[in-house]
Amino acid sequence: MAPRPDGRWQRAVARAFDRAIAEHQDPNRREIADAIVGEIVDETRRSGRFVVPGLGVFRAHRSKERSVKIPTSSTPVRVASRTVIKFKATADANRRLRTGAKP
Repeated sequence: MAPRPDGRWQRAVARAFDRAIAEHQDPNRREIADAIVGEIVDETRRSGRFVVPGLGVFRAHRSKERSVKIPTSSTPVRVASRTVIKFKATADANRRLRTGAKP
């Protein structure tokens, strides 16, 4: 089932462009991309997920604390739990990637 768009992604992208233009008089692609990613992170932090229709869903995921071994010395080390952003592409985006189909 495809996620339903609620308009948040349009507002977030608009805020990102506004932020990039406010910080830089003539923003380049990198600055615009950084602003868009910043908006995705902010919205995901606020609501737990961010839907981009036709592309996929970004969501916050809390990883558990775990123990790992350092390969060179074989000593166990604890890795603290943390929150990361995971992305799941829509079925249509995955199909286009596999088949090379145009939108």
